[in-house]
Amino acid sequence: MKAPNTLSLLALLLAASMIARAQTFHALLVADTGDPNAEFAKICQIDLEKMKKEVAEMANGIGYKLETKVVAGADFSSPRLMEAMNAMQVLPDKDIFFFYYSGAALCNAAEPDTMRTLQLGRDATDLLSTAWIVPTLEKKQARLTVVVVDGCGLVRSVRGEGGKRGAALNKVYQSLFSACGTVQLLSSKCSEFSYGNARTGSIFTNALVEALDKFINTGTQRLTWAELFEEAHKQTLQQAQRDIFRPQHGVMVRGRVREGCSP
Repeated sequence: MKAPNTLSLLALLLAASMIARAQTFHALLVADTGDPNAEFAKICQIDLEKMKKEVAEMANGIGYKLETKVVAGADFSSPRLMEAMNAMQVLPDKDIFFFYYSGAALCNAAEPDTMRTLQLGRDATDLLSTAWIVPTLEKKQARLTVVVVDGCGLVRSVRGEGGKRGAALNKVYQSLFSACGTVQLLSSKCSEFSYGNARTGSIFTNALVEALDKFINTGTQRLTWAELFEEAHKQTLQQAQRDIFRPQHGVMVRGRVREGCSP
């Protein structure tokens, strides 16, 4: 009998280990918590802590193992962000990849208005566009890729924390994360600022969390990303107009996600 090729055997063992591995919720959280503007840094820190809690609840709600990497503080730079992205190994068509950013972001006239350029590091030239980030994440072939960019702008007053969550939490998350494809949620249009303050964080991040609270506490059985976004967008607009007296419209990049494709 012919002896098996060592490389082939290793490949088979690797494939078997990937199949046996539990499905994973990969969360990459990026926040400018070390910004020289102390109030801006505080907004990003609050956002980061909220999203750490949120992704833990999401992963637990759908029964996935959680892998979280944080790029913040002294590590807030494009090289550290790219290193973190490359280090996160995804099981194709099985895992979920959740990317969240809280920091300065801008629109580039040379790119579609559904893209944002993230301002990383302390060098004004350290820029990274979602036009690169999204396709790079999609190459990992996660079943669902979620990209949320809260590009903080001016510092103003916003509302406080969301409500207490009910027993429907797991059903809402299971419904939401049964989708496939790519979801992109942006905190404001290109012509607008994204607002927040150092007490409660960013309006859009708050609105996203509060929208989830609303669906969970009303016993929602099925929730789509479009429905979640519409509620978050409504709350963002209401809070901005009430507290800032200026508009802030969230943006959802449509047509790249298929709801309910996973059992």
